[in-house]
Amino acid sequence: SHIYGESRCHHLSLYRLDSLSHSDSISLLTGIEIYCGSSEDNNECLIIDLPTYWKKTISRNVPEDITQFVKRSKEEINENIMHLMWYGILRFKNTSSVDEPRKFCWETGSKDFEELSKSKIEYNLSYSIPFPHTDHKKFASSSSNVSVVIMTGTVGSGAALTNKMYLSLSKMYYAKRHGYRYVITTSNEFSEYFHKDTFKLLTSEVAKSDYFHGIMSKPVMMLHVMYTNLDKEWLLWTDDDLYINPGFLYMPLDVFLSDVPSHKVYVAANYRSAFTNVFFIRNNEQGRRLVRDWIAILMSGHIQCHGFDQAAVGVLIAQRLSGDKNFTSPRPFNFTCLYSDEGNDGCNAHGDWSCDFKFEKALYRAGFKTPQAHNFHGGKMSSYTKGCANDYVEDFHIITETANRPRLQCGLCVRLNEIESAGHWDGPLGGGNTRLIRGTLNGWFFNHKGEFLFYESYINPNACKKIDEFIPHCDELRTENDFINENDIERTHGGRRILSLSDGYAFDFDNGQYCKVVNPNVLKHQLEKTHMKDYKEIIEKINNIDEDKWILLYQSYTGGEGRAPCADHNPCPFGAESDGQKRRRRPAQFENVNDFFEPENYCGVCHEIAIEHSGIHQYSVINKALDCRSDDEIKRETEQKINID
Repeated sequence: SHIYGESRCHHLSLYRLDSLSHSDSISLLTGIEIYCGSSEDNNECLIIDLPTYWKKTISRNVPEDITQFVKRSKEEINENIMHLMWYGILRFKNTSSVDEPRKFCWETGSKDFEELSKSKIEYNLSYSIPFPHTDHKKFASSSSNVSVVIMTGTVGSGAALTNKMYLSLSKMYYAKRHGYRYVITTSNEFSEYFHKDTFKLLTSEVAKSDYFHGIMSKPVMMLHVMYTNLDKEWLLWTDDDLYINPGFLYMPLDVFLSDVPSHKVYVAANYRSAFTNVFFIRNNEQGRRLVRDWIAILMSGHIQCHGFDQAAVGVLIAQRLSGDKNFTSPRPFNFTCLYSDEGNDGCNAHGDWSCDFKFEKALYRAGFKTPQAHNFHGGKMSSYTKGCANDYVEDFHIITETANRPRLQCGLCVRLNEIESAGHWDGPLGGGNTRLIRGTLNGWFFNHKGEFLFYESYINPNACKKIDEFIPHCDELRTENDFINENDIERTHGGRRILSLSDGYAFDFDNGQYCKVVNPNVLKHQLEKTHMKDYKEIIEKINNIDEDKWILLYQSYTGGEGRAPCADHNPCPFGAESDGQKRRRRPAQFENVNDFFEPENYCGVCHEIAIEHSGIHQYSVINKALDCRSDDEIKRETEQKINID
């Protein structure tokens, strides 16, 4: 891989060997050689025998009671049962059993029917038409034409794997419907790729944590999945707190990839700040080379603050825009994610805590400009992020909503049928979401966070079609925990591969997927030794609550991202009103229609500008950017600058 900045550490991996057959590539990560130091130094090499070592780091502890599961005390839960909101509280209401929660649509639904999204194609604030779902029967009855492996990354622990289990199962369900492969990888296995001294010189406290190492291992996990799935054309990364809108489950991924040029390898949504919650990587040498560059930036020591892995992607984008593929400048467009103890420079300058705030500003300074319109924390989303500058950047491509497909990603959306967050933080539509393009579908495919909405929708039997046995049985699960004692790890060359969780499921580390427990002794162990033993009490408590009181409690609970109230002390943006469920409604008329919609032909008004001035990126080999402001806006900003000067 390219080495970014000072040559502190060089990694010699077998990832370069693209000539390997699929079967040969399976064992690539059995051993990775890490070489540190220059050729004149005494070479220090470390062989990491991953299959043996990494399973030692797995925490086998599954929450023993509901307090551990939701991280709230018994007293707090008794005082307000809505603390279970983010863990599927509706599963315990109106149950058919006194001790079992409600099941999900893939278990209870019909094999022939599912509700489709009620999203509309919107042309202005007063005119819209229902989305016709014209091809849904064709899509539902045929396999996808695009070959994709979908993956999710998480930390390998009983608690983490239990917490996000149903979100992952829903993506596993979607993959099964469309003939995709779905795998889950754990950072425990791949964080050891980095030498123990790689981040030693970083000064921020978070950079010294195991969490930091885990987050930074994302592209390493991806590269492993790419090489072990060489028969797949694309990899789709999804964070573990991301889920699919059930109203679009019939829709294959082809609709998002069909218009991507063949020379583009990284495909993301029109969502701010180079977010890496969900994106596609083309699984060819060009795509794998980009991921190796991503890893090199992570290893360089130039990423120290929040954003973490996505901050490194921000650097990659800025480098591609500036044409500096040899990483000559450590601060493309003055974008940096370095931490300074003084707080006068870098990612923590002026009280900031994240590089996310700086990415859009850097691209805006470089000339990739858009109108001001209540965007990201008072800043402006760049013309790159809006999807207007695809012709100006190598490798990277932004896809947007159209009349035939929803937006790929929504942040903290609180409604199934429109792009609309609670509005308690950035973006014109809340949650970092940019404005809707006129004449397109006002809907989303993936939602990030707002997990109460996942449970609200997926426990509806009509939300999805039933599929038999899409979750495999745990054929090797034989003991109560099925994890050999850690003292025996070396002798057993990696230990047992399956970890018992709860609700009749376990996790298979070797195959990277959840599986169904069939052993009655293990099922009994889960029922008696995990948080499942509290189910009966929770069901009784919830169903004894008066319905009017329940509605009041459910509608008034905030307690997390995605349900901030719209009230007198915290009004909804643009005069919107709440629907009583902490979910804002937009008003019938905005004061300015462009608060909700992108301006007409918003990319068509863009024009190239020279960016040779001001020395912002003196290493650049290109001299063009894309300014999407109107002439009046340019004039107004110029006059303001003159007045300031």
